[in-house]
Amino acid sequence: MESQAVADAKAKMQEGVRRRVCSTIRGSIFAQVDLEEMQLVEGAFSNLANFPGLKSPEAWSGHCALSLFSWGERGEEIMMRHSKAELREALTKVSQPLECHATRNFRNLLGWMSDRPMPECQRLGYAQDVVDTARMDPRLGDEAYVQVMKQLNHNPSVHSTLLGWKVLLLLCQQICPSTALDDFLRAFLLQALHASCEETVATAKQCISDLNIITSPDRVKVDQEELVPVQVSLIDHSTRKIHVPPNSTLAQVGERLAAQLRISTAQDFGFFQMTQGLEMHRLLPNATVLSILTQKWARLKEATGRASCLLYKRRFLRVDECLDPGDLMHATLTYRQALWDYLHYPLTEESDYICEVAANITLTDHDHFVHYVQSGRLHEPGVLEQLLPAVSLNDQKRHRWSTQVLSRLKALQSRTESDDTKLMKMSRVLSLLQRMRLFGSYWWIGRQCLAVPQDKEAIPGAPEQMLKINPKEPTAEYWICVDLFGVRFVSVDSTPGRGYQRGFLFNEEAVERILLWGARDNSLQFVISGVNPALPTAGMVPMTIALTSPSAVDIAYTVHAIQRGTM
Repeated sequence: MESQAVADAKAKMQEGVRRRVCSTIRGSIFAQVDLEEMQLVEGAFSNLANFPGLKSPEAWSGHCALSLFSWGERGEEIMMRHSKAELREALTKVSQPLECHATRNFRNLLGWMSDRPMPECQRLGYAQDVVDTARMDPRLGDEAYVQVMKQLNHNPSVHSTLLGWKVLLLLCQQICPSTALDDFLRAFLLQALHASCEETVATAKQCISDLNIITSPDRVKVDQEELVPVQVSLIDHSTRKIHVPPNSTLAQVGERLAAQLRISTAQDFGFFQMTQGLEMHRLLPNATVLSILTQKWARLKEATGRASCLLYKRRFLRVDECLDPGDLMHATLTYRQALWDYLHYPLTEESDYICEVAANITLTDHDHFVHYVQSGRLHEPGVLEQLLPAVSLNDQKRHRWSTQVLSRLKALQSRTESDDTKLMKMSRVLSLLQRMRLFGSYWWIGRQCLAVPQDKEAIPGAPEQMLKINPKEPTAEYWICVDLFGVRFVSVDSTPGRGYQRGFLFNEEAVERILLWGARDNSLQFVISGVNPALPTAGMVPMTIALTSPSAVDIAYTVHAIQRGTM
């Protein structure tokens, strides 16, 4: 064929694929076309600097100075590249009253992407703050998109980049860009499909699909049935939006979400209720109907002022599991959940062990922590909180923790291969975390009681004989820990080598095992099989353990879910 005819045919193919990419809401186009060969992002829209809504680089005031002895960076080269410095003014042409919102939004973005250190609990809210600012005005919506794309351009940190993509996905799920910006945004997303990071490519594809939905919501139908949007949080603090029929069960919602995330073993995951202001996550039954759940949460918000949302995470982590190299999303979410559990761990562990874990976390996310490591500033507020459990931080001064972690990191680097993959490093951290006493457990606080009021009895006909968990402290307070093997009671003041612990297994052949369980209001009861200290010659007899806990119903349901094999 003539070269011109080939070029014309290729251009038409590219245009056809572009149109299909701009209309897909399920992402099937990405499995049907080799996007690498199509070179979809050629053209004027591939350079964000051509966006007509941008301010002139010559007139743009640039960034604030990072120190007292430096000038803030500015100019065309700097304007569309990643920076850790705050903005002096907006990047786009916004009105004067909106300038302060634009600069504050960029400061929030720096916090979310960990480009400026701060406590983790403070950082987590910034992603939603970015979206809320973008909702205030269409011009701020474009400004937010441009700021995120700027921070993703030539970003040297993998950790920061992935967080940037998470907030870009959040924007694509909720904010419509202007007509002028739409083509530039889509070109940016198509460019990202050539990235080497699988997670970046997957997120870019989801951005495209979700952007198509909010720009053409009339397409979101299946067999003429209207679908409702459902926003789900993941344990890595990112969100996903899916569209399902309003009468769907959580099991059906989970199937769609697992397909979107490309998780092959979806049965490992489930939905939890995450309530504003509370750290505890409540396990939800798979049979729960979405529309009924939404109504209940609306009434709960009216009564308490606290909003609830769906959290998608592993139902249980296992002490013998390994990260799956064939399912990157499953491996990543498993690692992030193990890390979340570690940082919220309720008991103190040996300081040497904690330092070993912290050093491995630092090595795994080296590009994120390298600046603090090289300058010896791990002790800064917000940094150690990403490496040590909150309960351990109180054991000694921050400078001492920082020195010990840096010392352990130096030793670790000397014996670790420099070409280890990220998955290998994550697996090393997971294997360390699996040595924690409560790894893979749910835990709640409760206090034993030796009598149950008649109106709080949860197990009809329960044995009158009460078993004291610790005979020396009959009404002690415990962490009630539930895992796949049984229930453990661990004293709240437990420390390494000190403290009381007693467990009862689900296994029918166990010496001390759980027979029945139930809860009513804040009253929790277990019927166990064990030896009565008062009549040891009677052998194994049923006895009752009674406790009070604000989470009594959640504890009983978790045990029920394990015993019924739904975990």
